[in-house]
Amino acid sequence: MNLWGLKINILIAFFAGVIMSFSGCTYPLLPVLLGSLGISAKKSILEGFLLGLFYVLGFAFVYSSLGVFAGLTGRVFGLSLGYPIMRMLAGVLFIFFGLAVLGVFNLNLKTKQLNLHLEKIKNPYFKMLVTGIGSGMVVSPCVSPVLGSLLVYISLKNNLVYGAMLIFSFSFGLGFIFILCSTFSGFIFSLPKPAEWIEWVRKISAFILILSGVYFMADTLMKGF
Repeated sequence: MNLWGLKINILIAFFAGVIMSFSGCTYPLLPVLLGSLGISAKKSILEGFLLGLFYVLGFAFVYSSLGVFAGLTGRVFGLSLGYPIMRMLAGVLFIFFGLAVLGVFNLNLKTKQLNLHLEKIKNPYFKMLVTGIGSGMVVSPCVSPVLGSLLVYISLKNNLVYGAMLIFSFSFGLGFIFILCSTFSGFIFSLPKPAEWIEWVRKISAFILILSGVYFMADTLMKGF
């Protein structure tokens, strides 16, 4: 495996997560989430950091498991970007997910509310971990298209470790602002207020996904079947 390419892709996945953390489904709800999890109260820097870290580790575990499953699926069924038909399919799916970000398709996944009885968990860090796992099982309509695109790409790469690392990096990018806000209680007040730029984040994310899909399809057509 090309280690330099691996590092670049992991960084791209991380910054993709950071971009999605500024989406309209997550960014405006950040103060509410911090308050509901009890992180808004005055805590030490270390305690706040660990609480935020364990929460992000929770949904990172869920998403990374999906990455491993996608890589395993690709390996079992012999899916690969080396096949022209698979590159065309990847292109179509990337364009589909890009249109989903624009709201053309609704990917708001409906899941049953998990009753985890969190009040019975005494250890605050374990409680945050379990809460993060529960949150990871409810994929928001903003995150699911990007996550789905990554899973498609991973399944065609046929590499379990690579898939887990890519999704793990994306997850920490998605939770990076959350960790900053939980660590430094005043940081959230320095963040810009939700405004029109959130709409631009959505449009740019959609454009990148659609452009990636067009690239896959155009590259396949140029190389021929």
